[in-house]
Amino acid sequence: MIFGIKLVVLVLLALVAFAVDAHVSFEFAGRVFPLEHPRPYLEMIGAAIIGALVAGMVVAYPLVRLFPLRYWIAALMVSLPYMSLRVDWLVMYFGEHKPRIVATALFELLFFPAAIVFCAWSFRKLTVARAERANHTVGQKN
Repeated sequence: MIFGIKLVVLVLLALVAFAVDAHVSFEFAGRVFPLEHPRPYLEMIGAAIIGALVAGMVVAYPLVRLFPLRYWIAALMVSLPYMSLRVDWLVMYFGEHKPRIVATALFELLFFPAAIVFCAWSFRKLTVARAERANHTVGQKN
């Protein structure tokens, strides 16, 4: 029963991470860069970085709370649907001479899961450090 609930939460977190990444990337690109065609690499890569980091920050807390020891595996599972879309882009556009799309898809394929894992790792480190400080402070009062 608990495994089923955690699996449903992982699917929901994957949807949340995808939606947050898409929204933040779109807002960042729209507010920072002027509308150009074709889009510059800096815009595409910058939007991918900001979107992935914000998505990682949003899903880090539930990942670490539900999977305290295997949060990094859960983070990779959350990023799998996003990675599958980027692999699809690579396969679809590789032979069509669209280097911008291929380069961005390859970057996002590598950076998105790394950002999710990094944010979960960072949150886990903060949680452990906070718990150690609290235990140390309680030990001093006695």
